Amino acid sequence: MLLSILKAEASNEGGVHLPVDYRPGFMSIIKSAIWSESGAQYELMFNKRTVKPYTFAVTFGDEIEIVKDKIFFTKPIEFKFSSFDLTYEIYVYNYLVKNKKLSIYKQSFEVSSIRVLNKREIRKNSAIFRTLAPVLIRSHKNEKHYLCPEPENFKGDRDFLEALN
Repeated sequence: MLLSILKAEASNEGGVHLPVDYRPGFMSIIKSAIWSESGAQYELMFNKRTVKPYTFAVTFGDEIEIVKDKIFFTKPIEFKFSSFDLTYEIYVYNYLVKNKKLSIYKQSFEVSSIRVLNKREIRKNSAIFRTLAPVLIRSHKNEKHYLCPEPENFKGDRDFLEALN
């Protein structure tokens, strides 16, 4: 997993902020990274509907304030990127090394550090994961149906197995 620390430069619009729907801005980093390394891979990945072989998360730290449609923050943010395919981690790593200044929603960020974290090996038949956000599992039979253990239609493992097939 790559862990990038991005420091924001204050804007003229009332401090350091991003829109509440900030994820597309960070997706643009991933898309730009893949495009810059392999246009053909970009075409395969983004010009048709396909499962993406990566995940990412953004953490803002403890000092955040949400006002209307903006998230205001003071500390550097962390951009975490992971893929089971090392190729994509290399693409993003190379992009962040080459582009120390990034613009996300007209907000300037400086890549202050990049660390490659070791992946932990699962050695048992079960594992406990800590996530930064909710985990969504969408049904392939009904794309508007997300599996959740609380509604009446939840049937336990059978629903989860159905979603994975």
